[in-house]
Amino acid sequence: TEIYTLSLHDALPIFIITMLGLVLVIIIISVIRRHAAQTTTNQLIMSSQLPTNQAMRYAQVTLPELFDQSQPISSTLVANVWGHGVMAFEFVFDDLRMANQVTAMTELEATLNQFATQNNLVGYQGLVKPFKVTDFWQALDDHKWHIDITYIVNQVTLEYTHDIEKLN
Repeated sequence: TEIYTLSLHDALPIFIITMLGLVLVIIIISVIRRHAAQTTTNQLIMSSQLPTNQAMRYAQVTLPELFDQSQPISSTLVANVWGHGVMAFEFVFDDLRMANQVTAMTELEATLNQFATQNNLVGYQGLVKPFKVTDFWQALDDHKWHIDITYIVNQVTLEYTHDIEKLN
């Protein structure tokens, strides 16, 4: 029997092909993980945005002294500056009628959480008041009102609300 030994010349292509295969496997795994994480985040956004919009619509109807009843309710996810998975949604209104902004924020938050109670919505770790008004301001250029509402359904959103409270 003849013993076959690999020379460096013969082993180099096998090594390169093996390394390329390993790199390809790592890339594929990375893409799959990224896609799975993105899908999970998108599902969380959708499952959080709908009840937040519904709660805001309830507040619009319940607080006619504050909101124009004819304006449709829609929200956008607040920028991911604070991290992925923060369930904070911005609502923009053309006009709000209020005598005192702090009172309006307090009444709005109470009404949102009243909706949560009536609809058996609970937040992260059984939080019975899952909605928090985290920002409420009027733009100088177009005078539209911007209201940020968080729906505290996870640890990241809870931490976000604590960070915002520290800033205010």
